[in-house]
Amino acid sequence: MNIVKQIFNKNVKNFQLNIQKNQDDRTFKIPDRYRIKKGTEGDVLTCVEAPNITVKIQRGFVVSLNEAKRFPERSIFLDGAARGEPFLDNERQIYNLDHHEGCERTFTLSTCEQAIILVRKGLNLKEKNWTIYANEPDLDTILAIWVFLNHIHLSSGDSKQYKKIIPLIRMEGVIDALGLELIDIIAFPSNLFKETKNKIDKLREEEEKIKKEGLWNTINFAEYTHRILNKIDHLAFEAEDIQHLRSVVEIARAEITDEDSVVVFEGDLGIYELEEYLNKIYNKKPTFVILRKDKNTYTIRKGDMFSPLNLEKIYERLNIFDKNVNGKIKENRWGGSSQIGGSPRLTGTALTPNQIVEICKNAYYEPDKGEIFRIFIRSFFIGIIPHLLSWIFIFIALFSSYFHHLVIYPMGIKIDVFYYFFLLALVYYFYKYIIHSMHVFGFRYPVGFKWLRWVVVSIFFGIMGGIWIPYEFFLNKNFYYFLVSFIFGPVLTSILYFSYIHGIMIFYFPIQRYEGNFFLSKPSLFTSIIYTIATFIIPFYQFPFFAAYNDITSLWYALLKMPFIFFYALFLCFIRERSESIYPVIFTHLTLHILFVIFYLFFK
Repeated sequence: MNIVKQIFNKNVKNFQLNIQKNQDDRTFKIPDRYRIKKGTEGDVLTCVEAPNITVKIQRGFVVSLNEAKRFPERSIFLDGAARGEPFLDNERQIYNLDHHEGCERTFTLSTCEQAIILVRKGLNLKEKNWTIYANEPDLDTILAIWVFLNHIHLSSGDSKQYKKIIPLIRMEGVIDALGLELIDIIAFPSNLFKETKNKIDKLREEEEKIKKEGLWNTINFAEYTHRILNKIDHLAFEAEDIQHLRSVVEIARAEITDEDSVVVFEGDLGIYELEEYLNKIYNKKPTFVILRKDKNTYTIRKGDMFSPLNLEKIYERLNIFDKNVNGKIKENRWGGSSQIGGSPRLTGTALTPNQIVEICKNAYYEPDKGEIFRIFIRSFFIGIIPHLLSWIFIFIALFSSYFHHLVIYPMGIKIDVFYYFFLLALVYYFYKYIIHSMHVFGFRYPVGFKWLRWVVVSIFFGIMGGIWIPYEFFLNKNFYYFLVSFIFGPVLTSILYFSYIHGIMIFYFPIQRYEGNFFLSKPSLFTSIIYTIATFIIPFYQFPFFAAYNDITSLWYALLKMPFIFFYALFLCFIRERSESIYPVIFTHLTLHILFVIFYLFFK
């Protein structure tokens, strides 16, 4: 169920952007390029010129070396965040930049110097998402963060920014690793030495003041780092260097394949301007670029026109999982051309950025044969849980005087008890899955009326033997058994099989859409098979042995009915998919049972 949890996780990371204002009295000409994202897991930092890099500074964060090596790909640990010797795992792109444990500190470069070497050696930070971990924002760590967030200005040794920042990095590196007594080994000319030392002292002023006042362990590290990064910017940049800066923030990302990704951005650009801007900061643009215009409005564009992945699949999946999309206003949907589209125009979307990228990723997920088999077996087990509970209850009731009155001869239970187990199973699934995403499981307005053609076909197969009628109704012709057998039972079975079981498989497989191409989807096929088997063994709730079919004639009759049961269920699945709603299925299944009663009472 991992895919279900990823898409509809109640604790999903949803960041709120918080643009901090610099409190310095001077009037700054350099714009603030850094953003603090406030989320459930704490504050993180990003830079508008490196939106794919996230910086997490968490007080007391320390992982062991083995734990660090098992972190997600493209993780960088700074200055003690990973306890152990520095290492470079180029295969998984995990790096530990440290000079404290597991090394000879005297001969090991500081964290900020290691960072500049990685950037100058060509570490590719322009593609995919990177996460930087730190536990304390001293100047060495903040300079390393600045280097990674400004890598596009430092990869060449000829840039103005590199020439301005490298003396700071070299001096701070010596001070942090060896102390002030050996600062002379950098051998700067006297003017450069004094100028650089003054800059470092200025950058350390706030840190020293906070520590002197004993407040270092109480401040917000992200906000402090944000202020120091801006101060470094004013040492490295001039206004004209970033006069064309655009405020663009990456707020969600998912990797679809090794080569393809989908990214949601927020900023002050249009979608075409955003694409042009992304060409400057990425080696390869994301395959799908999504621009968030406001809380509920998005534009989605295919950034890589040569990618075999298409937008139509994404539209289909977003329309399934977006609760603002339903048949009440059938035009209110995700859609557009094969190159550009957007969210529902009238209402906007109910999805969060993280859910949108997970759904886009899900659109191209293809389970292997082993996983397909596991999905079917798990769904089959869910489909026969009421039967299993019934069989267990029969044996309990046989040896319990308290439940003995619920047992009927020979060795069975009453039909209402059997359907209560359906209800018990559905209450559990409602609480765990359905209630959090009811629209995915079909509890939404049906779209259009084209699905009505399948109702006629399904009723035909239902009449031919597709439905099962409990014999208690014929023995006890009263209103209670009518409700249980022809109202309560059909509604519960419709929800269990065609809402829940079919709905769970939607997370893994594509299905038909109300105006899409006709095809036999795996959720329809698997649900029909499970429903057929479950209906065949339903009589075992009365007799949990082969006496359920008490002669060869009744057994053969039941076997002959199985194809009709299968096609009946299959066409109910078609109704479910083409209407995008469970309500027509419930109505069809319920109507057929009531018609049976009417015909029985009329012709008996």
